[in-house]
Amino acid sequence: MKYLVEQYEIHIATLEVEAETKAEAIAKVWKGEGNLVRTEYSSVCEDLGMDIDEETRKQLEAIGHDADFWAPSIHSVSVAE
Repeated sequence: MKYLVEQYEIHIATLEVEAETKAEAIAKVWKGEGNLVRTEYSSVCEDLGMDIDEETRKQLEAIGHDADFWAPSIHSVSVAE
């Protein structure tokens, strides 16, 4: 069976903005302005995750992962069509 697993990741986006000051540049990015120059993978975000049921927890334990009803960095799991 195939599954689709969505994982929270941290990426660094580099945006180019026209501004008079650093503060104005930051404010423009916060407003959603700027042209995307590049993105770069940084790390997996383990501060976010999803709750897991008892069956999944036991299956993870059986293959050597201690999940404790929480799957760090995992956003969702679904069966692939």
